[in-house]
Amino acid sequence: MEVTKLAYLAGIIDGEGGVTIAYNAKRNTHRMRFYVVNTNKKLMDWLYENFGGYLYEVKRTSHKNPKWRTKYEWHFFPTQETKSTLTLLIPFLICKKRQVEISLLFMETIGKAKYRLSPEQFNLRESLRQELKKLNKRGTGNNY
Repeated sequence: MEVTKLAYLAGIIDGEGGVTIAYNAKRNTHRMRFYVVNTNKKLMDWLYENFGGYLYEVKRTSHKNPKWRTKYEWHFFPTQETKSTLTLLIPFLICKKRQVEISLLFMETIGKAKYRLSPEQFNLRESLRQELKKLNKRGTGNNY
């Protein structure tokens, strides 16, 4: 992987990216999502072409503002390749470094249990989710 591409990706993630861990109480499962959202199709195509994942077009409609542009969402999910890429990004990240570190810790729990998570695994996932939730909270002045 080219260092320049990794550094550029880190800048995009710091500015436009996010990491979330959601909990589904009904299924008692956690799911991690890593994404970048932007209205620039050229940028989003570059992400998809260079790092894979999934690219979605989301049409925005508003009666209040018909000038809103189409937004694009680029996602990549926890895989071994994703883990390798995120690990390489750590030195280049400024704002979202801790979020990416948390996502890497979460990925370590994937595939550990065939059917059910142990209480320890569940508690680790939940503590990572809570820490990420605090870091991602808007308006707290946490400066990531």
